[in-house]
Amino acid sequence: MDINTNQTKPRSALFCPAVPTLKAFSPGDDFALWAIRAKTHLQDTPPEHLGQYLLPLLDDDSARQFLATGVPILSGPDIIWPALEELFAQYELAPAFLENVLDRRQHLAESVDKYAACPRVPATKAYPKASKDIRDEHILERFTMGISDPKTKEDFLLNMPTSLQSALLRARKLEACREALRQLSNETFAAIQPAVFKQQPSRTPSLSYPGPQPYCRYCRKFGSRAQHRGHNPAMQYTSESRYRAMSLPFAS
Repeated sequence: MDINTNQTKPRSALFCPAVPTLKAFSPGDDFALWAIRAKTHLQDTPPEHLGQYLLPLLDDDSARQFLATGVPILSGPDIIWPALEELFAQYELAPAFLENVLDRRQHLAESVDKYAACPRVPATKAYPKASKDIRDEHILERFTMGISDPKTKEDFLLNMPTSLQSALLRARKLEACREALRQLSNETFAAIQPAVFKQQPSRTPSLSYPGPQPYCRYCRKFGSRAQHRGHNPAMQYTSESRYRAMSLPFAS
Protein backbone atom coordinates (compact mmCIF):
# COMPACT_ATOMS: atom_id res chain seq x y z
CA MET A 1 0.00 0.00 0.00
CA ASP A 2 1.47 3.33 -1.12
CA ILE A 3 1.58 6.13 1.38
CA ASN A 4 1.54 9.72 0.18
CA THR A 5 4.65 11.21 1.74
CA ASN A 6 3.43 14.79 1.14
CA GLN A 7 0.73 14.31 3.76
CA THR A 8 3.31 13.66 6.46
CA LYS A 9 5.17 16.97 5.82
CA PRO A 10 4.10 20.25 7.35
CA ARG A 11 2.56 22.82 5.04
CA SER A 12 5.53 25.17 5.47
CA ALA A 13 7.87 22.51 4.06
CA LEU A 14 5.77 22.13 0.91
CA PHE A 15 6.10 25.80 -0.05
CA CYS A 16 9.51 26.75 -1.44
CA PRO A 17 9.51 30.30 -2.85
CA ALA A 18 11.91 31.08 -5.64
CA VAL A 19 14.81 33.07 -4.24
CA PRO A 20 16.12 35.67 -6.72
CA THR A 21 19.74 35.46 -7.71
CA LEU A 22 21.85 37.71 -5.52
CA LYS A 23 24.31 39.99 -7.26
CA ALA A 24 27.93 39.34 -6.31
CA PHE A 25 29.34 41.93 -3.95
CA SER A 26 32.21 44.07 -5.17
CA PRO A 27 34.27 46.68 -3.30
CA GLY A 28 32.48 50.02 -3.40
CA ASP A 29 28.95 48.57 -3.20
CA ASP A 30 26.62 49.33 -0.33
CA PHE A 31 27.69 46.62 2.09
CA ALA A 32 24.87 47.19 4.60
CA LEU A 33 22.22 46.69 1.94
CA TRP A 34 24.00 43.71 0.41
CA ALA A 35 24.46 42.07 3.84
CA ILE A 36 20.71 42.21 4.51
CA ARG A 37 19.98 40.53 1.18
CA ALA A 38 22.73 37.95 1.68
CA LYS A 39 21.53 37.02 5.17
CA THR A 40 18.00 36.58 3.84
CA HIS A 41 19.33 34.54 0.95
CA LEU A 42 21.36 32.25 3.27
CA GLN A 43 19.02 32.11 6.26
CA ASP A 44 18.47 28.33 5.91
CA THR A 45 22.18 27.57 5.49
CA PRO A 46 23.79 25.58 8.34
CA PRO A 47 26.16 27.84 10.31
CA GLU A 48 29.16 25.59 9.73
CA HIS A 49 28.68 25.84 5.94
CA LEU A 50 28.05 29.60 5.75
CA GLY A 51 31.51 30.41 4.39
CA GLN A 52 31.22 27.85 1.59
CA TYR A 53 27.95 29.37 0.34
CA LEU A 54 28.95 32.96 1.04
CA LEU A 55 32.21 32.91 -0.90
CA PRO A 56 30.49 32.53 -4.33
CA LEU A 57 28.46 35.66 -3.50
CA LEU A 58 31.67 37.74 -3.54
CA ASP A 59 33.33 38.79 -6.77
CA ASP A 60 36.98 37.91 -7.36
CA ASP A 61 38.37 41.10 -5.86
CA SER A 62 36.20 40.88 -2.73
CA ALA A 63 36.95 37.17 -2.29
CA ARG A 64 40.71 37.82 -2.46
CA GLN A 65 40.46 40.55 0.17
CA PHE A 66 38.38 38.34 2.45
CA LEU A 67 40.74 35.37 2.14
CA ALA A 68 43.69 37.68 2.80
CA THR A 69 42.31 38.43 6.28
CA GLY A 70 43.08 34.87 7.33
CA VAL A 71 39.56 34.14 8.58
CA PRO A 72 38.90 30.39 8.11
CA ILE A 73 36.24 29.66 5.52
CA LEU A 74 34.62 27.17 7.90
CA SER A 75 34.11 29.78 10.62
CA GLY A 76 30.66 30.56 11.98
CA PRO A 77 28.46 33.59 11.25
CA ASP A 78 29.62 35.41 14.41
CA ILE A 79 33.15 35.52 12.95
CA ILE A 80 32.53 35.82 9.19
CA TRP A 81 30.01 38.69 9.23
CA PRO A 82 32.06 41.01 11.53
CA ALA A 83 35.13 40.34 9.38
CA LEU A 84 33.23 41.27 6.20
CA GLU A 85 31.76 44.36 7.86
CA GLU A 86 35.15 45.57 9.04
CA LEU A 87 36.57 44.96 5.57
CA PHE A 88 33.88 46.44 3.30
CA ALA A 89 31.63 48.72 5.39
CA GLN A 90 32.36 52.28 4.24
CA TYR A 91 31.96 54.16 7.49
CA GLU A 92 34.62 56.62 6.40
CA LEU A 93 32.00 58.22 4.13
CA ALA A 94 29.82 59.21 7.09
CA PRO A 95 31.18 62.82 7.28
CA ALA A 96 30.35 63.36 3.62
CA PHE A 97 26.79 62.13 4.12
CA LEU A 98 26.52 64.24 7.27
CA GLU A 99 27.45 67.31 5.25
CA ASN A 100 24.74 66.46 2.73
CA VAL A 101 22.19 66.18 5.52
CA LEU A 102 23.17 69.50 7.09
CA ASP A 103 23.27 71.41 3.79
CA ARG A 104 20.01 70.06 2.41
CA ARG A 105 17.29 72.70 1.99
CA GLN A 106 13.84 72.48 0.47
CA HIS A 107 13.68 73.78 -3.08
CA LEU A 108 10.97 76.26 -4.02
CA ALA A 109 9.20 73.84 -6.39
CA GLU A 110 9.67 70.82 -4.08
CA SER A 111 6.74 69.41 -2.11
CA VAL A 112 7.07 68.78 1.61
CA ASP A 113 6.63 65.02 1.10
CA LYS A 114 9.50 64.84 -1.36
CA TYR A 115 11.68 67.00 0.86
CA ALA A 116 10.95 64.83 3.92
CA ALA A 117 11.98 61.67 2.05
CA CYS A 118 15.33 63.03 0.86
CA PRO A 119 17.27 63.13 4.18
CA ARG A 120 16.39 59.55 5.18
CA VAL A 121 19.05 57.73 3.17
CA PRO A 122 21.88 60.24 3.85
CA ALA A 123 20.98 60.27 7.56
CA THR A 124 21.20 56.48 7.71
CA LYS A 125 24.71 56.63 6.24
CA ALA A 126 25.72 59.69 8.24
CA TYR A 127 24.76 57.99 11.53
CA PRO A 128 25.40 54.30 10.77
CA LYS A 129 25.69 53.18 14.39
CA ALA A 130 22.91 55.36 15.81
CA SER A 131 19.51 53.97 16.69
CA LYS A 132 16.42 54.72 14.65
CA ASP A 133 15.14 57.16 17.27
CA ILE A 134 18.38 59.15 17.20
CA ARG A 135 18.37 59.27 13.39
CA ASP A 136 14.73 60.39 13.38
CA GLU A 137 15.62 63.23 15.76
CA HIS A 138 18.33 64.45 13.38
CA ILE A 139 15.99 64.15 10.39
CA LEU A 140 13.26 66.09 12.24
CA GLU A 141 15.70 68.85 13.15
CA ARG A 142 16.91 69.23 9.56
CA PHE A 143 13.35 69.08 8.21
CA THR A 144 12.11 71.89 10.45
CA MET A 145 15.15 74.10 9.79
CA GLY A 146 15.40 73.46 6.06
CA ILE A 147 11.77 74.13 5.15
CA SER A 148 11.53 76.94 2.58
CA ASP A 149 8.16 78.48 3.49
CA PRO A 150 8.65 81.22 6.14
CA LYS A 151 5.16 80.73 7.60
CA THR A 152 5.71 77.00 8.09
CA LYS A 153 9.12 77.58 9.67
CA GLU A 154 7.61 80.18 12.01
CA ASP A 155 4.87 77.74 12.97
CA PHE A 156 7.50 75.11 13.80
CA LEU A 157 9.50 77.56 15.92
CA LEU A 158 6.43 78.58 17.92
CA ASN A 159 5.36 74.98 18.50
CA MET A 160 8.13 72.51 17.76
CA PRO A 161 6.75 69.15 16.52
CA THR A 162 7.71 66.06 18.48
CA SER A 163 8.00 63.70 15.51
CA LEU A 164 8.66 63.81 11.80
CA GLN A 165 5.16 62.50 11.12
CA SER A 166 3.47 65.35 13.03
CA ALA A 167 5.76 67.90 11.37
CA LEU A 168 4.92 66.49 7.96
CA LEU A 169 1.16 66.62 8.65
CA ARG A 170 1.36 70.26 9.71
CA ALA A 171 3.52 71.16 6.72
CA ARG A 172 1.01 69.45 4.40
CA LYS A 173 -1.88 71.48 5.82
CA LEU A 174 -0.01 74.76 5.48
CA GLU A 175 1.06 73.83 1.96
CA ALA A 176 -2.55 73.03 1.01
CA CYS A 177 -3.75 76.37 2.44
CA ARG A 178 -1.02 78.21 0.58
CA GLU A 179 -1.96 76.51 -2.70
CA ALA A 180 -5.67 77.27 -2.16
CA LEU A 181 -4.93 80.96 -1.56
CA ARG A 182 -2.78 81.07 -4.67
CA GLN A 183 -5.54 79.57 -6.83
CA LEU A 184 -8.10 81.94 -5.30
CA SER A 185 -5.95 84.96 -6.03
CA ASN A 186 -5.45 83.79 -9.62
CA GLU A 187 -9.20 83.34 -10.11
CA THR A 188 -9.92 86.74 -8.57
CA PHE A 189 -7.34 88.42 -10.78
CA ALA A 190 -8.78 86.69 -13.86
CA ALA A 191 -12.28 87.89 -12.91
CA ILE A 192 -11.38 91.56 -12.38
CA GLN A 193 -8.87 91.79 -15.21
CA PRO A 194 -11.44 92.47 -18.01
CA ALA A 195 -13.08 95.25 -15.96
CA VAL A 196 -9.79 96.91 -15.07
CA PHE A 197 -8.28 96.79 -18.53
CA LYS A 198 -11.50 97.62 -20.40
CA GLN A 199 -11.09 100.51 -22.81
CA GLN A 200 -12.23 103.63 -20.97
CA PRO A 201 -13.72 106.55 -22.89
CA SER A 202 -11.40 109.51 -23.20
CA ARG A 203 -12.20 112.41 -20.92
CA THR A 204 -10.38 114.92 -23.14
CA PRO A 205 -12.99 117.02 -24.96
CA SER A 206 -12.79 116.71 -28.70
CA LEU A 207 -12.18 119.94 -30.55
CA SER A 208 -14.37 120.48 -33.59
CA TYR A 209 -13.91 123.43 -35.84
CA PRO A 210 -16.66 125.13 -37.79
CA GLY A 211 -16.61 125.29 -41.52
CA PRO A 212 -15.50 128.32 -43.58
CA GLN A 213 -16.92 131.60 -42.27
CA PRO A 214 -17.58 134.45 -44.74
CA TYR A 215 -16.36 137.18 -42.36
CA CYS A 216 -13.23 135.34 -41.13
CA ARG A 217 -10.01 136.76 -42.54
CA TYR A 218 -8.37 133.32 -42.37
CA CYS A 219 -11.23 131.87 -44.41
CA ARG A 220 -10.94 134.68 -46.96
CA LYS A 221 -7.16 134.28 -47.11
CA PHE A 222 -6.86 130.46 -47.24
CA GLY A 223 -10.23 129.56 -48.68
CA SER A 224 -11.27 125.92 -48.25
CA ARG A 225 -7.82 125.14 -46.79
CA ALA A 226 -8.37 127.46 -43.81
CA GLN A 227 -7.60 125.90 -40.38
CA HIS A 228 -7.96 126.98 -36.78
CA ARG A 229 -6.16 130.19 -35.85
CA GLY A 230 -2.42 129.69 -35.61
CA HIS A 231 -2.34 126.42 -37.59
CA ASN A 232 -2.38 127.86 -41.11
CA PRO A 233 0.80 127.49 -43.15
CA ALA A 234 2.79 130.53 -44.16
CA MET A 235 1.59 132.28 -47.30
CA GLN A 236 3.51 131.37 -50.42
CA TYR A 237 3.45 134.29 -52.88
CA THR A 238 3.95 133.78 -56.56
CA SER A 239 5.52 136.51 -58.67
CA GLU A 240 2.13 137.56 -60.03
CA SER A 241 0.43 137.74 -56.62
CA ARG A 242 3.44 139.62 -55.21
CA TYR A 243 3.18 142.14 -58.04
CA ARG A 244 -0.51 142.63 -57.30
CA ALA A 245 0.12 143.08 -53.60
CA MET A 246 2.74 145.74 -54.32
CA SER A 247 0.62 147.59 -56.88
CA LEU A 248 -2.65 147.61 -54.92
CA PRO A 249 -1.83 150.59 -52.66
CA PHE A 250 -1.19 152.80 -55.69
CA ALA A 251 -4.35 151.88 -57.51
CA SER A 252 -7.09 154.49 -57.15
